[in-house]
Amino acid sequence: PNGVDLQEVDSVEPAAELLPGEDLSGRFVIGCVGRLSHGKGLSVLLHALARLSTRNWLCLLVGEGPERSALECLAAKLQIDSQVCFLGFSADRIALIKRFDLLAMPSYCEGTQRVLMEALAEATP
Repeated sequence: PNGVDLQEVDSVEPAAELLPGEDLSGRFVIGCVGRLSHGKGLSVLLHALARLSTRNWLCLLVGEGPERSALECLAAKLQIDSQVCFLGFSADRIALIKRFDLLAMPSYCEGTQRVLMEALAEATP
């Protein structure tokens, strides 16, 4: 009973800019779209990113929720706050997904999220 309209996904143009005024060429863009809440496992994602040996990545967290300030503090504590951007809510999620190199979904327990199906429709890993 859950699905996406492939024509809708195909009709959306990729976001012109992910971060206004920033040149992201050569950077690996990891995106996560959803509510910033405990069950989404975003602290696990931030800890994993902090362990990467390379720093040529950027993580975009799209969404709002009760864990935002705690996640911002965690990113600062892990010294990755310059590479983790909290974009807030965006109605243009498909346009953003089209610019991601990878969609991250570190949820502890999740049904089939619409954003996952939209990413699959766009062939975003």
